[in-house]
Amino acid sequence: LKENQSLRLDLRDGYSAGLYVVEGDISVNGQAAHAGELVVLSRNGDAVAIDAATPATVFVMNGAPIDEPVAGYGPFVMNTPREIQQAFADFHAGRLGTIPNTEKVT
Repeated sequence: LKENQSLRLDLRDGYSAGLYVVEGDISVNGQAAHAGELVVLSRNGDAVAIDAATPATVFVMNGAPIDEPVAGYGPFVMNTPREIQQAFADFHAGRLGTIPNTEKVT
């Protein structure tokens, strides 16, 4: 978004939605949000108003709700704390790959 630009999104009512502010300062339905912040929207309604106070990049996420428990810690999001512990163990053991991926796929 350019500075002072406004954008109206029509997201699906009942769906999960969130906006991640990659850079810049915006307001979402009148509430301020800044770079590095995640805005989680209500599932009720479908209209979202985004106003850019500065040049901004916003990542929009919207999808059917999974209605499962969510546990998160650090970079990991799973369903239970036990799964988070396993993800950390897998990461430290090198079982999650590398970035950039230097492994050849056969």
